[in-house]
Amino acid sequence: MNAVTELFNSISPRFVNIIYTNCQHCLNHQVKSLLRYPISEMLGTKDGVDEQFMGIIDDLVVMAENDSELAEGLRWIDAQSQKNGVTFYEMAMMILRKHMAERRAKEWLKNKLSQ
Repeated sequence: MNAVTELFNSISPRFVNIIYTNCQHCLNHQVKSLLRYPISEMLGTKDGVDEQFMGIIDDLVVMAENDSELAEGLRWIDAQSQKNGVTFYEMAMMILRKHMAERRAKEWLKNKLSQ
């Protein structure tokens, strides 16, 4: 495994957990039911990021001032966004969606193997 992959693997779960926590925080304060506003809508629109997601990412940037590991991860996301010609927010969304898809695939496989 190269250094970039190791860095991604070390920060990805933490990044996703922080986003999930922030999404849950938004749900607790802004909605009464998950049926009314599904989590997927909290993570941006189908075609891109929304202002709420951008706010969550902005909060992560502020939190990174006191967390060197998070700051390193955000710098990596920034470098990847520049390399791929997308915005920082779009890259964060792509990473989050990729991680969520991989997690769902692992859960699906685990369920299939246990049947």
